[in-house]
Amino acid sequence: PEYTRDWCEMLRWTARCEDDIVKSRMRKSDVALLIANSSEICSAFYSATNFETELVGRAFGARTMFRRAGIYTALLNANIPVEIISEEEIVENGLDRYRVLYVVDTHVREDVQKIIKNWVQNGGTLWADYLGIARNEYDQDSTFFNDVFGLSGRGLLPGVKTSPESNGKKIKVLKTDGLEPVSFTGSLFKPDWRLSTGKPVAVFEDGSPAIVYNKFGKGQSILVGCSALTFSPYSAQSNYHSEFDRVREIVSFPARIAGVKKHCEINIPRINAFVRDGQNQTVLFLINSTGQKQDIQIKLEVTGKITSAYDARGNKIDFIQNGKGVIFSRSIKENDGDICVFRW
Repeated sequence: PEYTRDWCEMLRWTARCEDDIVKSRMRKSDVALLIANSSEICSAFYSATNFETELVGRAFGARTMFRRAGIYTALLNANIPVEIISEEEIVENGLDRYRVLYVVDTHVREDVQKIIKNWVQNGGTLWADYLGIARNEYDQDSTFFNDVFGLSGRGLLPGVKTSPESNGKKIKVLKTDGLEPVSFTGSLFKPDWRLSTGKPVAVFEDGSPAIVYNKFGKGQSILVGCSALTFSPYSAQSNYHSEFDRVREIVSFPARIAGVKKHCEINIPRINAFVRDGQNQTVLFLINSTGQKQDIQIKLEVTGKITSAYDARGNKIDFIQNGKGVIFSRSIKENDGDICVFRW
């Protein structure tokens, strides 16, 4: 019954702004997350790689869907828009319009790996977790990205021949441009990376590299020595770590250094925003995932001179427009959302 009530309320909301929603499309992003069908085909690998720790809910270890969720939610909570892209789309359209690509899928087609590598060399920014882009579509280890990540060797991957450690590995982020010092618990596995040109921006307790930054051609890469699940709501640390938002900056870090422009700026993290543009309107969806009521301030980029603004309840929105920037405030209840429509 509660789901029925939620659906009815959502339909009442969208009914008031349905025309504007239909006439608009999602604003394009500079950031993409790869969903590789090769990882779905090679699913047996993930049944042997449950090396995660402190998970909540129904998340299962290295399953790509949960690792993807870790990245996706971390980016949304930081107001960094992200698009989903497939292997087939990369082959057909390339990656030229993106600044940053996130890869947590272990198995990626060899022809797609070549396109990604060439894109990084020409100026792209690549982020991968400890299992990301480490094997090909035939379930064979791949060393093709070692030089991209600044490694001379990636060592063994988690798998049948390696057993999980009893405790998660502690990771300490070093103070660098774009990252502040913070410590957190990683996976039940410590990668044995051997560096070549890569520079550690975080270390394990024994001093070995835990996060590696590397310049490759005109581009750059970040390789993280734990699962992307660590940065997701499936991680218990999201509930008790007092600096979890700082931990999550490891995910948003590449978007910042690549100059990715946010569609809107919100003064409180974990308010998810989705922006849609039409010929004469911009529609903003807001979701409060902070766990409590929030009074927020928003700066939204629009392309026209606003003549009217209203929310899904039909209430007028007061705003200040300065050029392409619109500044306004909203109050959103716990686990609630809002739809804001701006017309010109």
